[in-house]
Amino acid sequence: MPEYNINDFIDSQLLQGFQDSFSQFTGIAAVITDTDGVCITRASGQNCSCFENLTMSADNISKCMKLYIDGAKMSLANNKAFIGKCHENLYYVITPITLNDQIIGSMVCGQILCADENGDSGSENSSDIKEMTYVEIEHIAEYVYSLAKLISASIYKNYILMKSNHLRTVSSYSKARSLPDDIGKDRIYNIHELTSTIKAGIVMICKKFEITPTISVISKVPKELYGNPNAIQHVIEGLVSFLVPYCTNNLIDIRFSCDKINYSHTLVMTITVESENINEDYLNDIKNSFNINNDERPEGASFITNVTTHMLNGDINISRTENKTITARLCIPQLDLKVK
Repeated sequence: MPEYNINDFIDSQLLQGFQDSFSQFTGIAAVITDTDGVCITRASGQNCSCFENLTMSADNISKCMKLYIDGAKMSLANNKAFIGKCHENLYYVITPITLNDQIIGSMVCGQILCADENGDSGSENSSDIKEMTYVEIEHIAEYVYSLAKLISASIYKNYILMKSNHLRTVSSYSKARSLPDDIGKDRIYNIHELTSTIKAGIVMICKKFEITPTISVISKVPKELYGNPNAIQHVIEGLVSFLVPYCTNNLIDIRFSCDKINYSHTLVMTITVESENINEDYLNDIKNSFNINNDERPEGASFITNVTTHMLNGDINISRTENKTITARLCIPQLDLKVK
């Protein structure tokens, strides 16, 4: 389940009005669901015969919910709206509503009879079913996909505002935890130069433990971003310094990427450390070291967590991908610069 849902960022009445207007304009049934395929708005333009079939059968409801879930995943994977048939042989258009490339809901439009299929409407045969050619359905799909992208963009903007407001009110980051002078302030910086500097620093850190790390950049990154490169360097090198002593097989893999998410880029670094005898308690100790709510964090981990969370608006996730592997994932959002 995602950490957030659509209603955390958009008023439900606003969504309902938007959906009702769409249905009235197109004559097509529409509803917005959560990630489990459960409707979070009242269905607009719902076909009476279809609605009666749904309410009479829990199995039919389950089939529809599965269609919503699978359709959203297919749409996200293919970067276009999903067009498919339900168990009643009616066409549906489904496209996900996302936050940070994660599905938090779906826009579902349908109950359409395809005029190209010689009137084969399956078990549904009602005069109030919307009939369209397949080309017209494709046009609706393009339109719905664009609408869902606009909703997702609005959600992302509200998400950033929420995060910023939260950071301004966090009391745990007091003046007693002041930052070094060399961290500086946000500015325009060259991401390639920063990556090179960080790579050199990581090599020096690992050299103390006689480890040669594997470091790679796995995606294209823009030339310039707006953020705090000094703080980013402090956090990354600090995180590596914290995890290197846990390495027992002399194998550390570090990968940098820069993901485009709506109006910004997010710097992502994953550190994979191979270590012997990692059990659940051992892993939980490492996770707790970076838990912002843990007042007993080690000093180094406390510094890394505070700067990441309160200054860079980022997050750190620790997981075990295999029995002998710990993976730390650091994500830091940065402002995108678009020079016209």
